[in-house]
Amino acid sequence: MSNTKPVVKLQAGLAETDEERKRGRDALDGLRERIRPFVLRRLKTEVARELPPKIENDVFCQLSPEQAALYQGFADSAEAKKAVEELSAHGADGARTAILAALMALRKICNHADLMFLPKNAGRQRIGAPLAGYEKRSGKLEALGELMRQCREGGHRALVFCQLTSMLDLIEHDLTRQGFTWLRLDGETPAMERQGLVDRFNADATIDAFLISTRAGGTGLNLTGADMVIFYDHDWNPASDQQAQDR
Repeated sequence: MSNTKPVVKLQAGLAETDEERKRGRDALDGLRERIRPFVLRRLKTEVARELPPKIENDVFCQLSPEQAALYQGFADSAEAKKAVEELSAHGADGARTAILAALMALRKICNHADLMFLPKNAGRQRIGAPLAGYEKRSGKLEALGELMRQCREGGHRALVFCQLTSMLDLIEHDLTRQGFTWLRLDGETPAMERQGLVDRFNADATIDAFLISTRAGGTGLNLTGADMVIFYDHDWNPASDQQAQDR
C-alpha cells in the first residue's frame, strides 16, 4: 500500500512539493514496468481502423428563470450553510460529505429546477407524473429536444446518458410529449432484460433514443444502433463518461 500512495497523490493532484511529485512519477514508472508483462492494451485506433473519428460538440444552455433563481439563492440553502460550517470546523477532508451534497444540489438545479422539489433523503426518487409546465423550466431539457429533432432530421439515433434516474424520468416524459420513441436502461433494469433491450434498439431503426444512466450502462453493452451520444450531465470521473461514450 505504501508504494501506491505516491501514485494516488500524484494522480489526484494532492502532491504539493516537487519531491512528492517526483516520488509519484517514479512510483508510477515502476508500477508500469511491473505490470507490463501481464497487461495488453489495444486501442480502437489500432484494431478498428474503419471507424470514423469522433466529432465532439459542447452545447451551451441558458438557465431557465426558475433555474437561475434557485442557483442564485443557493447560498442561503441548508446544504450550502452546512458545507461552509463543516469546512470551517473540519477542513476540506472533514467536510467532504457536506461539500458533495452541496454540489449534488447544484447539479440538480442545472439539470432541471423541479428536481429541487423532490423529497430529500428519500432514497432513489422517481417522477411518475411531472408538474405542469415542466418542459419550460430547464434550459438543458429544451436543448435536448432541439438536439433530438436534429438527430431525427439527419437520420441519426442517439444514446442519452444521465446520472440521475429522476432526470431520466423527466426526459422520457418530454421525449414522449414530442413524439420520439425511446428505450431505457438504468440501475433498476433487471440484468436478465438488459441484453434484450440492447438487441431491440440495435435492430429497430424506428427507436429514436436509448436513455441510459451512466453507471448502469457505461460498461458491458454493445450499442451499435446509435451514431450519436448525448451527455445530459457528466460523471465526476471523466473515465466513466469515456467508457459510456465507447458503448
